[in-house]
Amino acid sequence: MGETITSSLDCNDLTRARHFAYIYETYSGLFDETGRIQKGREIYYYIKGRYYLANHQLDSAEYLFRRLQREGYTLNHQIAACKGLQELYETLKIPDSIAKYANLGYQLNDSAYSLSEMESLQRLKASYNYNRNKLLAEQKTSEAREATISLIIISILSVIILLVASYLIYRNRRKQQRLQEAYESAVDKREDLLKELEALRAHDYDTLISQKEDKIKEQNQTIAELEGRSGKVSLRDFKESKIVKTFAEKSQFSKDHPVPNQAEWDMLEQQFRKDMPGLCRLFEDKGLSDLEFRTCVLLLLDYDEGTIAGLTQSSSQTINSAKVRANQKLFNEKGAKSLHRALKKLI
Repeated sequence: MGETITSSLDCNDLTRARHFAYIYETYSGLFDETGRIQKGREIYYYIKGRYYLANHQLDSAEYLFRRLQREGYTLNHQIAACKGLQELYETLKIPDSIAKYANLGYQLNDSAYSLSEMESLQRLKASYNYNRNKLLAEQKTSEAREATISLIIISILSVIILLVASYLIYRNRRKQQRLQEAYESAVDKREDLLKELEALRAHDYDTLISQKEDKIKEQNQTIAELEGRSGKVSLRDFKESKIVKTFAEKSQFSKDHPVPNQAEWDMLEQQFRKDMPGLCRLFEDKGLSDLEFRTCVLLLLDYDEGTIAGLTQSSSQTINSAKVRANQKLFNEKGAKSLHRALKKLI
């Protein structure tokens, strides 16, 4: 009957195996009230354990394999128990335990060969022989060693990544700190120049006043650039403002959204002054006209020349001329083509 159950398991016919196991355990008379089989037939624990293993009842399979290991009195019983436990831990994917029982099985097989205990060993030869156990033991030992090496490598890489990330964070903070210090220094210099300018105005020193005004303009441009580099210029906030969204609707030039009126242009300038004060001061210090000012603001919002002409109720040629003048005043560059890119570099 045991061979019939084993054959069913080899064919993966669990229903047939369970049927014959039930008949064997119920009607053979070989089992006592506690389920213990007649002495000398303990190999059945391995067969029944294989059934539980195939049926994914791993706890029951482990119990029977260990019972065979505990109660089996022959080398063949111990070999079968080790084989069952090895197959169990292969299912559970526990390399150390696989290697352990593979090595133990190898040792028991070696003893079995020495003692010529071959009768039960022949029944297990197809799936568990001396050479396979030795090879499997070496393979599993190698896998366990490789897993340990991989864990060490991963740990080292994690430490390296942590150190690099810490350095980058520190460097970024130092950069922001230096920018903040430069920004504060520029603001302080501008305040000193303003005080000096007021003192000079009181004495009507026109030449010195003009020089101080020029220096203040330079400091304003420096502050605007530092604001852009340190994140103080917030084009994102400006783009998300309500008035900018209103202009986006009006750029569709539909009946429901006529071109902007003077009040809306004033609101756009106020919002620009609030969100991007550095650029606003730069535009004013460079003496941009209203049309040039509006053109630069709309360029920062990525409007093309045709749309800008429509919103300002001007011709494309007029807008192109305004861009040329603004480019000359702001960046001392000729032509209109480079204005948009130059404005973006200030952000």
